Amino acid sequence: MLKSKLATMVLAFVLIISLLPKESKAYMEERFAGDNRYDTASILSQVSWQGGAEQVVLARGDDFADALASTPFAAKINAPILLTKDTHLPDETISEIRRLGADKVWVMGGPNAISESVITRLKNEAHVGVERIAGKNREETSLKVAELLGTSHQEAIVVNKEKFPDAIAIGPYAALKQIPIILTHHSKLTTESKSLLQKAGKTYFIGGEAVLADSLMQEVRNGERIAGENRYVTAVRIADRFFPTSYYPIIATGEDFADGLTGSLLAAKRNQPILLVQQNKVDVSVKRFFYNRDIKEYTVLGGYNAVDQYIYYKIVEGR
Repeated sequence: MLKSKLATMVLAFVLIISLLPKESKAYMEERFAGDNRYDTASILSQVSWQGGAEQVVLARGDDFADALASTPFAAKINAPILLTKDTHLPDETISEIRRLGADKVWVMGGPNAISESVITRLKNEAHVGVERIAGKNREETSLKVAELLGTSHQEAIVVNKEKFPDAIAIGPYAALKQIPIILTHHSKLTTESKSLLQKAGKTYFIGGEAVLADSLMQEVRNGERIAGENRYVTAVRIADRFFPTSYYPIIATGEDFADGLTGSLLAAKRNQPILLVQQNKVDVSVKRFFYNRDIKEYTVLGGYNAVDQYIYYKIVEGR
């Protein structure tokens, strides 16, 4: 099934290229897309773990609360992130767990996030061991993930617990370095979060003052803010800061979290940044990134409802 979908995509690339004006430079778009976000996550798993995986991280596909902190832990245990609904485990997900040959699934969040009925199906139909990573709230869950990453951290990342775009954009770097993503309130760190961050050698605050107050940076030992005027510029600045030699970016929608979350591990494996776009609109900062680095190849996550079929026209528009 994956091969047939990819073959269809390659054919589409050729057709798009043939429609470009003669003076346009040739480019190659790679797209990984399923029938829905659960299917897309499974396809990304198949691409990155062709030979299988012993463990899987399972997150809610319709709620980002606990999922945002999961990326570096998934990278540490070399596991894909697959998605589920709160009370129903999609067939695409359970089929991929079986294909992987996994023997353990880490479930992000407590029973209110992912129900016991999902756990039961995992055990009965996929025959895997299951362990939850869950705190009383999303901040505490992110700290539990941090504990699984190690007792001390040279670097740490802070994002707003109510916003997903900044966490998606920083996800590939967090996965690559296996450093914790700590979720917090706009202007207040929990006592536990503050304790962890004061021990870290460096803390990156992702996003502007509208999402993370300046006062937070005074509560850590060595803080640095990475931010732009909006989520799209912030993602570009993350790419400039942490992926200065990458000429092959990944594009995901900045209007939803699922594809960027599950694709962050592919990005980390390839040492590529994730840039964010609207469904059929591209921020000028993304256009400049493509122009300045002379990008000729890139990957898109998700179907045409997430990122338009002809997004490249939007990227080069106005040159």
